[in-house]
Amino acid sequence: MFVVPTIVSNQDGSHPGLAKTLERHLARPFAPPAGPRRAALYNALAPLINTAQAEGRAVILDSGCGRGESSFWLARQHPQALVLGVDKSEQRLSAAEKQAQPPGLHFLRAELSDLWLLAWQHGWRFSLLTMLYPNPWPKSEHLKRRWHGHPIFPFVLHSCDQLLLRSNWAIYAEEFALACQQASGVSCAAAAYQPETAITAFERKYLRAGQALYQVQWQNPGWRFGDPASPH
Repeated sequence: MFVVPTIVSNQDGSHPGLAKTLERHLARPFAPPAGPRRAALYNALAPLINTAQAEGRAVILDSGCGRGESSFWLARQHPQALVLGVDKSEQRLSAAEKQAQPPGLHFLRAELSDLWLLAWQHGWRFSLLTMLYPNPWPKSEHLKRRWHGHPIFPFVLHSCDQLLLRSNWAIYAEEFALACQQASGVSCAAAAYQPETAITAFERKYLRAGQALYQVQWQNPGWRFGDPASPH
């Protein structure tokens, strides 16, 4: 059997502070100061997204794409879409960029929080946003480092029509579903699943090790967050 370490946590269920944490984030929008990094990201993204939206093409965001395996898969599944593979690691992206890319696929190095803030400010919409095996941050004191406990989470939901999360930690998926439901008022649940084909290296590794996998699929009912005219 292929051995992969299991996730060890001092939680045995969803974090008891999740609801209050998200309530604070919804009441007080995340407002980090703008700077040259975010401006440079806007200059790189705006021509791509604005053109795709003007042409009526779907825009898909593969968040934390790593070496890009899932981004290539998404581009094959949606050949007419603009697929953005975004990761903060230059090393991982350089491996992705060495492969021949279909016309609709673009890789960018960026902090995802910057991207989601820009999407909120400029009305960019992702028809599908994927979060495939994010760092689980399993210690309970690290709740705010998980995407659903981070101040950016309301902006994530605001920016997309559909969201797909996958994890090998049931608690992470359960918490994520609870956060989606609390923010949007739409029923959402985590579910165990067995993919026919692994679409990331992590997924392949977990399947080979016999680990259970979980996913959350959230459909935006038209939920929006805050007022983009406010200073962020």
